[in-house]
Amino acid sequence: MILKISQWLLLLAFASIFLVSKLYVNSKFGLRPEDFVGFLCILFLPILVLKTSHLIPKRILIITLLYFYYLLVISLLQGVEYTNNIFVLYFKELSYFSYFLAAFYFFYNSSEKNISRFWTFFVILSVPNVLY
Repeated sequence: MILKISQWLLLLAFASIFLVSKLYVNSKFGLRPEDFVGFLCILFLPILVLKTSHLIPKRILIITLLYFYYLLVISLLQGVEYTNNIFVLYFKELSYFSYFLAAFYFFYNSSEKNISRFWTFFVILSVPNVLY
């Protein structure tokens, strides 16, 4: 189940990056299209952390936690007027971390056939953007 969810999250992320107009979505909602998928990824973040934390070296997890702590300290040193930007920054960084965990889980637990189909779909999905 989590394997399918991580696969769909990755496909939605790539589709939102390559097929959806950033200008249109940004003008309507003030967000990038991949931010909506990032929100979905963040919803599944606890499950992805539980499923992958024993597979990822502890050093990488510690470095990631230190990075989020670093962002917090630097953001707080910027001043009170920067507080709203802290939430946006954390949202984006957490969504990137969620993408990483979804990709890691998918590629770690998939067969070569599934990975090959995923990359084929990704290349086909990229064609309109490349042609444009």
